[in-house]
Amino acid sequence: NYLTAINREKEKKDFLVLHRRVFYSSYFIQGSLSVTLYQSSLLPSVALSTFKTYLPGKALAFASSIQYAFFHEGKSLEEDNTYLDLIAPYDIPKEKFIAQLHSDEMRYAAQQDFQYASEMGITGFPAVIGIKNEKYYLLARGFLPFDQLDATFNRFKESE
Repeated sequence: NYLTAINREKEKKDFLVLHRRVFYSSYFIQGSLSVTLYQSSLLPSVALSTFKTYLPGKALAFASSIQYAFFHEGKSLEEDNTYLDLIAPYDIPKEKFIAQLHSDEMRYAAQQDFQYASEMGITGFPAVIGIKNEKYYLLARGFLPFDQLDATFNRFKESE
């Protein structure tokens, strides 16, 4: 995604307009707007795979903290320091985590997670998955208005 900014002096502290109608907080734009931003989902995915080797039961909370760091705080997901900040509340050895973050083993684990998601029919985000009788079902792909998502979820709950 390319960042499109409204670069008027008065407005630059208030908002950024991004592709796909995603809005970031004003915290995202500290200083100059002329910075080129390159982001990839690979390193955050590797970070999540690495985190799961330590605390798999807290993976969802960690994934949420990654999103918060990027979308709310404007942190780069391409920098090791971002992940050091994110693991700080947990008893995870920092140096070992960073070494694993850049290892082929964890990159492979992330690629396996991508493959698993693809096999479930997830080709993009957001996606909503339902679990019933230890089986996973793709309930929604992409944005849905709340009423439509709620109706889909209720039909899923009522089905056998």
